[in-house]
This record gives sequence, structure tokens and C-alpha cells, in this order.
Amino acid sequence: MRTVLNFTLLLLISISSYAQTAFTPQFKLNEPKISLHTQSTDPENPIIEGNFVKRYIGSNIVSGVGLYAWSIPVAFDARDEQAAGMVLLTASASFFIPFLVSKGKEVNYAQYFLGSRNQFMGYADGLLLARAVDAKSGAYPAYGTVFGITENVMGFLIGADKKVTRGGAANVTFNRLNGAHIGTWAGIMIGDKGRLGGESSDKSAALGAFIGSLTGQIVSATRMDKVSYHEGDIGIRYYNAALGSLLAGGFLTNKNNPSAGVAGLAMVTGNVAGTLYGNLLLKKYGHKSKKESAIVFLSTLAGATFGLGTAFTAGLADNPTPEGLIFTTVLGALGGELVGLSVLSDRARKAKNAPKKL
Repeated sequence: MRTVLNFTLLLLISISSYAQTAFTPQFKLNEPKISLHTQSTDPENPIIEGNFVKRYIGSNIVSGVGLYAWSIPVAFDARDEQAAGMVLLTASASFFIPFLVSKGKEVNYAQYFLGSRNQFMGYADGLLLARAVDAKSGAYPAYGTVFGITENVMGFLIGADKKVTRGGAANVTFNRLNGAHIGTWAGIMIGDKGRLGGESSDKSAALGAFIGSLTGQIVSATRMDKVSYHEGDIGIRYYNAALGSLLAGGFLTNKNNPSAGVAGLAMVTGNVAGTLYGNLLLKKYGHKSKKESAIVFLSTLAGATFGLGTAFTAGLADNPTPEGLIFTTVLGALGGELVGLSVLSDRARKAKNAPKKL
């Protein structure tokens, strides 16, 4: 039965991760349309060129000295001089291994991005799996080290010969983190038939987060050169995924000790719906730069503050309920976001239609 549940969990997360990447709408931006599945030729979202070998080696040194150098001795239960020797050997290997692997070769941005991120996110994946299988506490660093190194190599290989934009790369991180979030709640929904916070919730949540993170990364990394997201677009998707989850949280507060199934379904639905809504906003209002995304974030935050302030001022909070305050906050945030996007869209339209100076 457990095998069937785990397979169902993997299938659910895989479908949701693929849907977020593959079934996103086309952007309607300054004609002609730019498809999310076509390598970007937009001058405002250029393909990142250059040799990133120095940065890649540097990121390996940081992870080697700061992470693996203490994890490996702990994993082997080393003591005193033996532990010190392992620290020194690991620190040395963190330079020589990437240096020798990349010697005489050009490291592109995709390889640097995936490899450097995976060193740390892969370590987190290992810790999640260790929790899922109820490993002994001393084995956690071993799981983290194995997955950190493995995913570093995997990212380096996947990124070979890929020409990507910063937006395409950032989309991988988004899908990985969002996949972990969806997987966490899907794991709770499927793995625990009792009340939220039941005995098996944390293990099934860890397994779901592990599968979601890995699935989100692999699906989006293999296609990172096929999407034309701008770097700021990813922020819009983050904001709305968070708002969708918050709205689902408001729904759950209205339930007295909700079942794990209800909680998981609500949070997964809220997250996926929020992400897809963010894609629809991008379709309507067009690509956003990193600076524009920051403006939209401030507008969204101001709207959330306005919504909560209105609730208190109007007396809605005379007998406050958590779900009521959450709903008004989310409603204000969505309104503030639309204001920010509309103002930026009008500004771009006026700039486009302004007469050119001779």
C-alpha cells in the first residue's frame, strides 16, 4: 500500500511540475508574440555568453570549505587528527576536482548556475531524504554530501551546450522551490490519513519535498533554454504562488483541526492556482524586468497593508477571525499588484508611443 501511495505522490508532483513549466501561456508583448517555449531573442532578455569557469570553481571552493569539509568527518564519525585530515583533504579537493574537470573547457552560464545552486540545494535534498527514510541522526551529513555532490555533477552535465537567459535560469530555481512546497503538502495529503500534524506527517512531507524539488529541477533544467521568461517574471510567479498558499491557509484556519487530506489539498491547489494566475498576469501585462518586479512587490505589499488596515478601520476586526483578516489582506495584495502592473504597463505604452527625438 505504501508503494502505491508513494507512486501516486510522485505522479501528482510530476504532473504539477510539468504543468507549471510546459503549459504556461504565450506572452502578448509588443507584437509579435513571444512564446515561452522559444529561445529568447529579446534584447532586453539576452542569452548569457562567456566563460564562467572561475565562478564555478569558486562556488565549489565555498561549498567544499563551508559545507562538505565538516560534513564528511561527521559522516565517517572521524575524531581528532583523522577529522582534521578529512577537513584538509576535502578543502583541497574542492579546488582540484572542478579545476581538473573544467581544464581546457569553457563553462557556460547554465553549467555554472545549475552546478553552483545544486551544491547547496542538493545537500538539502539529501537531508529531506534522510528524514523521509528515518535515517539515524549521524547519517544526515552523509545523505546531504552524497546528494550535494551528485546534483552538482548532474547540473553541470545537464547545462552543457545550453544557451540560457537569466530568466530561464531563475525559472529553474522557482520550479525547484515551488515543487518542494507542493511536494510537502502533497506528501502530507497522501501519507497521513489522520489529523494535520499526525505521527507520519513529517516523514511523508519530507519525501514529498524531496521528490518535488528533484522533479521541479530536472523538468525545468532540461528545458531552461526553451523558455523566454525575463528575470523579473519569476518574481511575479513567486508573489502569486505565495498569495495562493496564504489564501489556502486562510481557508484552513476556518477548520477546527483539519484533516491532513484537506490541508494538503488546499495548499497544493492554492499554490498551483496562484502560479497559474501569475502566468496569466504576465500574459496580460507582458514581461517584467527585475526592477519592475521589485516595484510590483512593493505595490503588492502596500495593497496587503491597505487591506488589513481597512479591515481594522472598518470594524471588521471587532470580533476578529484569522480567516477574515487573511482574506482581506490577500484581497488588498491582489489589488495592489494589479495597480502596480497597470501603472508599469501604461508607462511602457506611453514610452513606446512617444515621438522620437530627431
